Amino acid sequence: MFERWSLVGVFAAIAVNIIAFLAVIWQLRLLAHQNRQSQQAIVQDHDRRRKQATLEFFATTHDRQIEFRKILPNSWSSEEIVALIQKAVNGDTDTEKLIAGYLNLYEHFAAGVRAGIFDLEVTNQMAGGRIVAMQRNYQPWIEYRRRLHGVADLYCELEWLGGRLAELRRNLGLVDEPVQKDQQVP
Repeated sequence: MFERWSLVGVFAAIAVNIIAFLAVIWQLRLLAHQNRQSQQAIVQDHDRRRKQATLEFFATTHDRQIEFRKILPNSWSSEEIVALIQKAVNGDTDTEKLIAGYLNLYEHFAAGVRAGIFDLEVTNQMAGGRIVAMQRNYQPWIEYRRRLHGVADLYCELEWLGGRLAELRRNLGLVDEPVQKDQQVP
C-alpha cells in the first residue's frame, strides 16, 4: 500500500513539475513578446522623433531660407546660378559668402540626415526637388571650391543627400526636370 502512495506522490510531483515547467515556458514566451513590442515601440518613437526633428529644422530655418531665396536665384534656374557662381569666382566676396552660407546650411542638414537625426522621406516631402536641383546646379561651385582649397570631400554630405533624394524621387515616380546643362566648372 505504501508503495502505491509513493508512486502516486512521485507522479503528482512529476505532474506539478511539468505544469510548473510549462508555466515558466509560457511566462518566457510572454516576456519575449513584450520585449519585441517594447523594441517596436522604441523604434517607432525614434522614427517619430527623427521626423519631428526634420520638420522642426525646416520650421526654425524658414526665415533664413526665405532670405536666401530673396537674394539667390531659384534653385532650378541653372543659367542664373552659373552667372552667380561666375560673379563669385571673379572676386565678389559678398556673393562668395552668400553661396557658401546657403550651401553650408544644407551641408549641415545633410550631415544630420546621413547620421539619422533627420528623416530622408520627410526631407523629400518638404524640399526634395529643391535640394536635388540645388546640389546639381551648384555642383560647378562645389568642384571649384574643392580645387581651390584642396579638399576633396567639401560638400560631400550635400552631394550624398542630393543623390539619395534623386534616387528616392525616381523610385517614387517623381521625375525632376533636367536642371543642369553641360556646365563648365569655373
